[in-house]
Amino acid sequence: MKIIAHRNETPGRQEGSIESLEYSAKEGIFAVECDVRKTGDGKYVIFHDGDLMRLAGVDKSVGEITLDEMKEHLKKAGRAVLTLDELIKNYKKATPILLHIKMHTPYKDLIECLKEAKDMFIFGVESLEMLDALKCFAEKDRLLAFMPKKEMYGEFIDHGIGIIRLWEHWLCDVTIKQVHERGADEVWIMCNTKEHGMDGCPESLDMLKELNADGALISDVEMAMGWLSGK
Repeated sequence: MKIIAHRNETPGRQEGSIESLEYSAKEGIFAVECDVRKTGDGKYVIFHDGDLMRLAGVDKSVGEITLDEMKEHLKKAGRAVLTLDELIKNYKKATPILLHIKMHTPYKDLIECLKEAKDMFIFGVESLEMLDALKCFAEKDRLLAFMPKKEMYGEFIDHGIGIIRLWEHWLCDVTIKQVHERGADEVWIMCNTKEHGMDGCPESLDMLKELNADGALISDVEMAMGWLSGK
């Protein structure tokens, strides 16, 4: 089972940084995940949240401020922001990046940028429109559906997706076997329990492996590495 380091969040390293991504890209980790969003002035930034409240205490969305304003707010909070261009230029590991594209619209400049750097990414999409734009140059095994609803997996499979992401708690209603039989090449599970959240736990990983999950997204990289070493 493949282990994907989720959210680019590691102890002692700034969330959304090259340092954090490269730290997570340890031997045995299949991919590292981060998110890309568009600022109000049309720049693409590596940023998980839709707003700056958690990281900077500012009640503004990424989409309503400029990149310079975003940098200034984060600087006051002792943080920085990485742009997509900087990520592409400076990430040096061979471990692929699962890029969760938070926009539903396939902006031309974004698609052109991703096409040039396609070999470093697995593309995570939330909309069929974005999938249709990316599948013109990305192979199925480099396309993953971050579906907003569990019932949508058939639509994404019909549109040519290779990997379906399910939440761990969705497995009560949708099975890995069911999604495979519908036509998905791989099914990855986002670990998420009441006790451990998205950090995950060895028990979850044991369960997912037994259910024949192809991959598991997990935030606690150190715990995942310990689990891998025990296998």
